[in-house]
Amino acid sequence: MLISSYENGQKNFFIVENNTVITKLKFSNTEQGWSNFLKGEDDIDSVIIEAGSVSERTLRYLEDLNVPVKMVHPKKARLIAEATIKTDELDAKRLIDLEKVGVLPEVWIPPREIRDVRHLCRYRYFLVQIRTKIKNRIHFELDREDINVKNLTYKYLETVRDRTIMIDQLYRLLKEINEKIRQVEKEIEKNILRMNILRS
Repeated sequence: MLISSYENGQKNFFIVENNTVITKLKFSNTEQGWSNFLKGEDDIDSVIIEAGSVSERTLRYLEDLNVPVKMVHPKKARLIAEATIKTDELDAKRLIDLEKVGVLPEVWIPPREIRDVRHLCRYRYFLVQIRTKIKNRIHFELDREDINVKNLTYKYLETVRDRTIMIDQLYRLLKEINEKIRQVEKEIEKNILRMNILRS
């Protein structure tokens, strides 16, 4: 049995091919929804899902249920199965066709612990971008008040933070965002250490 999924608005649909019989089903894309659907099914070759914003959630559900998963590169899949008529349902059917002939453009699925560390690293990058914006705004506010500064340090900001409410708030935000970045970095280190212990 091969299963391919697609979304239509807030609804989740699944194309199931079993012994050349193709069926379209609809059920909740939740752990309980998958558990109810897969109850009693023991001949699943794989569930095919496209890499995307919700794929991690679906992947976790299926991993917990010990269901084999194949993650697909969406752009490559569409290039291979290019068609004049394009719908999500047809795309889902074509993914099954590509798998049957052995040309499904799979992407490597890292172990969950690696995916978790990557997610933390992306979140750290997000926080760093916010910190950069805060620093740039501090420089702008200092320049506006004709305060010349070459090295932006906490010690220096302490002496000028009361000049305007903006500088004061930005100083507080900078300290807070730096603390959050440190916390995330500690969590990344802890996860990597746990991974190394498990592998040793």
